[in-house]
Amino acid sequence: MADVGERGGNTGEMLEKAGIIYERDLETTIETLVSLLQPALVIFLSIFVVTLAMAMYLPLFDIIKTVR
Repeated sequence: MADVGERGGNTGEMLEKAGIIYERDLETTIETLVSLLQPALVIFLSIFVVTLAMAMYLPLFDIIKTVR
């Protein structure tokens, strides 16, 4: 696009158009990446919370069994 801009005498406009196109492509890529990461983060956090809850409650259940 820079070459076409140089030939036509409007390099600035062509580079600006190229920048807009690349910016749109980058935004689309970032949106896609975020939409793919969200479910993975939810699954990871749910596994972490369940593990944490088990680490807290399993010793309590063992103590209750010992007391009986």
